[in-house]
Amino acid sequence: MKLALERSRGQADGRIQRGVAVYVDLENVSWLRAWHLGQILDSLERGYGPVTHVRVYTNPGLDFPVSQELAHRHLHLICVETRIYAVDEVLIAEACQQMDQLPETVAVMSGDADFVGLIMQIYHSGRRPIVIAHPRNASSLLKLLTIKAGGEVFLVTGNMLSKWRPGTQIDSVGLNA
Repeated sequence: MKLALERSRGQADGRIQRGVAVYVDLENVSWLRAWHLGQILDSLERGYGPVTHVRVYTNPGLDFPVSQELAHRHLHLICVETRIYAVDEVLIAEACQQMDQLPETVAVMSGDADFVGLIMQIYHSGRRPIVIAHPRNASSLLKLLTIKAGGEVFLVTGNMLSKWRPGTQIDSVGLNA
């Protein structure tokens, strides 16, 4: 599959602040716990600058207790009424609405191919997309498109955050490194 990508210049003044915004599809990363998210956020901050906000989208059936270690992280827990809307749809709609205010890096924690359009929106806005997923549920299309859009893909296994590249070995980094 050949993908043609064009990028816009981003905001009118051309400046996008340094940092990373994180959007979490808890339905797709239900293995995630608060302490684990804290370690992932620490890793993102080391690589991309301050985490400006974290939005965790869930449904009424999933529990995500927010620990004290996440209290200072600008974390917003959004419970989507799934009888009316899909969690993916709400996450994508809100991220697209907020795009002009987002920092230069936008991380999506999901391996779901439904997020391909959002990755393209991130790219076209002049920002760098990042996908963080578990290897078992990381869509090949999502991973390849993220790389094609100049972004990065990280796979989470246990306590390791591994950078994924097509056709190469995974580079593993400890989350608390």
